[in-house]
Amino acid sequence: MTPPYEPPFTVTPRVLDLVVRISEEIGRQGWSREASLTPALRRGNRLRSIQASLAIENNSLSLDQVTAVIAGKRVLGPRRLLSALLSALEQVPGTDLVTAPVSDPVKALLKVLGRHTLSAAACMEKLGLSHRATFRQNYLRPALDAGLIERTHPDKPNSRLQKYRRKNPA
Repeated sequence: MTPPYEPPFTVTPRVLDLVVRISEEIGRQGWSREASLTPALRRGNRLRSIQASLAIENNSLSLDQVTAVIAGKRVLGPRRLLSALLSALEQVPGTDLVTAPVSDPVKALLKVLGRHTLSAAACMEKLGLSHRATFRQNYLRPALDAGLIERTHPDKPNSRLQKYRRKNPA
């Protein structure tokens, strides 16, 4: 029979406290670093994916030009290249918000709206929601605040005729 293992150190309350504090700090720094990098990495990957899709279609827009178009800036280039960019953007999932992360509820709302103009009640029905406050707080308000959707009657936000549609990029 082997004797029980005895570590070459003594575990004291002070040592335990230091280990816990070090672990917490490592976790905090790792999380904040990951959180700050993820949107930038995701955005970069989406841009490269769009540019690669365009290259497959023999489109000569550079990554910088694609980035500028998505940011709403004017880019000199043949019309056929820019129409191919629009087509590629429509095919790559999640590119509506290349510049900012989108919550799953907002993605679901954008998918439901598609190219349609719908009332809040119709959106809720398609999403399978029944609680209006939840819909407004988690779906509608974030999408409006991010500029992803627009009201059909912007000057009358509480109109009974109010409907919503995806906002067309400029």
